[in-house]
Amino acid sequence: MEFGMVCLGDNLPDARTGKPISDAEKHTRFIKQAVTAEKSGFEVFHLGEHHFNYYAISAPFVALAALSQHTSKIRLGTGVTLLPTVDPIIVAEDAATLDAYSNGRAEVGVGRGIHEHIFKAMGRPATSATEIFNENLDLLHRLMTEENVHWKGKWRPPLEGVTIRPHAVQKPIPLWCGSTSVIPTAAKLGLPSMWVSVLFPFEKLKPLADQYRQAWVDAGRDEASFQLGIGVHYHIARTSHEARKRFEPYYFQYLEQARTLEKSNLDRAIAPMERDPKLLEVAPFCGSPQELVDRIGRARELLGLTRIMLSIDMGGMPQDVILEEIELTGQEVIPHINGAR
Repeated sequence: MEFGMVCLGDNLPDARTGKPISDAEKHTRFIKQAVTAEKSGFEVFHLGEHHFNYYAISAPFVALAALSQHTSKIRLGTGVTLLPTVDPIIVAEDAATLDAYSNGRAEVGVGRGIHEHIFKAMGRPATSATEIFNENLDLLHRLMTEENVHWKGKWRPPLEGVTIRPHAVQKPIPLWCGSTSVIPTAAKLGLPSMWVSVLFPFEKLKPLADQYRQAWVDAGRDEASFQLGIGVHYHIARTSHEARKRFEPYYFQYLEQARTLEKSNLDRAIAPMERDPKLLEVAPFCGSPQELVDRIGRARELLGLTRIMLSIDMGGMPQDVILEEIELTGQEVIPHINGAR
């Protein structure tokens, strides 16, 4: 199973000390995180995309291009590109450019988005988000796998003979679907999926995983080629007590801030985000190395996972703690899951 790290870029002050950092420093920190992740056995590093709030990353492809110059093996991608509010041509060109800079290590994760103010600012109706996502996903897939694309749709002008430049090193660049609302489309196009399990137990994804796997087979695809990943909030320490004690203020600061963001009226209600320590037992992957080995193993077995993306940098967590977690995961979790011990 592939291990990856995803940074959404929430730039909150340290939950214990109250010390803030600049957006520039936040971006600079990603370089050391990616380098440490690569050295520790992580295979993937993703950056998120947000706009007009306390998240610092709005142009992930630019940041990933910078990271590509400090790494050599780890795959670099978006987690996720907000596809309904951006032109698929721009996404395809940005991905191909990142692929060139990284010598064939780019990948793209796409999602629908949930915040209404972003749709409004970008001139897209939130009520049509899923429809736009489906149309843009189909076009993006064609732009990343074909040349001389002729296309006509509802939400952008038609294309006549478009070929993306630069030509990507990979053929094609991997494209991951991050929305559970378009399972039939993802299966039809043969796209791997990456879903989030951050405010509810991962077990709740089992019916969707079964539905996606069946849609994959029904589309005439070999079940052996099926790929599914999940993204989780994650915190590791030497002991369970240390992990929970250290993580709690950062986790709940993150949740309290997340509650302030306007959500799309299309998005289903998320789990109640009360300041209840029991949430640490239910949603995030938090604990000792052995606890996390056991929990990741259960998730892999139940859902048939091929990838897990760990959200470690969250809630104002200090950089030294993040780097310690990355290294400890590389030493005590990844080898056990992947059979090196």
